[in-house]
Order: sequence, then structure tokens, then C-alpha cells
Amino acid sequence: MNNIGLILIGIALFVIAGIAGYIAVGYMKKIENEARYQCAMSVRYEVTENGSTISYPPEDLYEDCLSEKGL
Repeated sequence: MNNIGLILIGIALFVIAGIAGYIAVGYMKKIENEARYQCAMSVRYEVTENGSTISYPPEDLYEDCLSEKGL
């Protein structure tokens, strides 16, 4: 009986660790996406052609911003 309790506790801890890892990975991905968005918005270049405006970040400035943020 005691062994079954220890096995159940071990399984529960394993499941909790898996859930915590999944949440942590999702949170880190959200932070990375926010950093990329901020870099793209802080250094953007706009071109207007045929009534359409296209904005994009210059590659070198965007890469510099990402490297400053550690990405």
C-alpha cells in the first residue's frame, strides 16, 4: 500500500512538472514575440506605391535590435 502511494505521488509530481514546463515555454515564446514586435516597430521603413503603404524594418537595424535583446 505504501509503494502505491509513493508511485502516485511521483506520477503527480511528474505531471505537475510537465505542466509547469509547458507554461514556462509558452511564456518565454510570448516574451520573444513581444521583443521581435518591438524591434520591428521601433525601426521601420515605409514605402508608398500605388496608394498602398508597405512598412518593414531595415534588416541591419532590426538585427542590431534583436542582438541587443539577446535574440
